[in-house]
Amino acid sequence: MPKIINAIILAAGKGKRLKNFNKPKSLIVKNKKYLIEHIIENFKKNKIKNITVVTGYKSKELVKAVKGHKVKFIFNKKWKNTNMFYSLLMADKVLKKNFSIISYADIFYKSQAIRILKNSKNDVSLTSYTKWKQLWKKRFSNPLLDLESFKINKDNYISEIGLKPKKYNEIKGQYMGLFAISRNGWKKIKTIIFSNSLNINNLSITKVLNFVIKKNVKIKALNYSKNFFEVDFKKDLKMLTKKIKK
Repeated sequence: MPKIINAIILAAGKGKRLKNFNKPKSLIVKNKKYLIEHIIENFKKNKIKNITVVTGYKSKELVKAVKGHKVKFIFNKKWKNTNMFYSLLMADKVLKKNFSIISYADIFYKSQAIRILKNSKNDVSLTSYTKWKQLWKKRFSNPLLDLESFKINKDNYISEIGLKPKKYNEIKGQYMGLFAISRNGWKKIKTIIFSNSLNINNLSITKVLNFVIKKNVKIKALNYSKNFFEVDFKKDLKMLTKKIKK
């Protein structure tokens, strides 16, 4: 019997680095569709229909924009003062129930990335963008200023993620904001985070992943090389359009 898979899209944040953009970044329109619509379609192409969106900033706009899609919504009322992990905690009931694939809402990628995670047999896994260096050279004059460490062992399990790298050899892939967690994996993560009395309001996803790795939780990096882009700055908007057209 095939495993039941849920989808969670994290769309609560404002996106402060994208100046003068007064709506959720998930509502950036490319190819006549919102980014979040591309993501929803990626899940549906993989026959994943139980989709939950965690909203926050201008949630009514977001709900209205995707009203044609059959998705559920969870409102993070603390979105102004919390980070991504808090939004993920809002979907605790979903994560406790079944294997879940989680996606940020301000990224563009192909449905193959979902398929890679869907077939994962690991408790925690994430897609690693293999063409990160080419992409970051287009986005930044000095990529190391924005890139994060991504170290893996010989079996492609992550040994470090999300820290400030000093050299390119500390980067063996790129965290995309797309990952999968089994029920058992979620139980492990919650146990570690809450037993160490961390401030859950300020935790980024990469900080959580790096912390649980140090507590011996195995996280598999699964290579992905198709189209990928994330939107943080105005320059990214122009580049995203070109990439999709290409």
